[in-house]
Amino acid sequence: MGISLDMNEDIGILVVTYLPEPVTPNDLAKQRKMVADALSSSVIQKVLIDASSLLRFPPIVAALEHNEKIAEDEKLKTIKYAVLCSSLGQDERSLETTGINRGIYLKCFTSRKDALSWLVEEQEK
Repeated sequence: MGISLDMNEDIGILVVTYLPEPVTPNDLAKQRKMVADALSSSVIQKVLIDASSLLRFPPIVAALEHNEKIAEDEKLKTIKYAVLCSSLGQDERSLETTGINRGIYLKCFTSRKDALSWLVEEQEK
């Protein structure tokens, strides 16, 4: 799995970037651990996941299980997530819907500017 993390303390966002490689359920588990580890030593509560270079979005079953694991994690479930996608199709909307249905504050975007704007706006309670 090709993934990089960039902690941007200035704007309070962790940027997770996927390289254009296939993503497996194992890769998603590694990504959750990497994000949790990075956030455990930080006060950052916002994550931009840049999946725009992925050749194919993970299968919906893998995305559903990924969201379930996030919702079960005490740290990860409190984070605000913006997912940057190359397009917004059925898989991306399913990722968003299954996340929201599990109490995850998540939204998918095709514009990095829009994703960052949404992340930095005040979270409604």
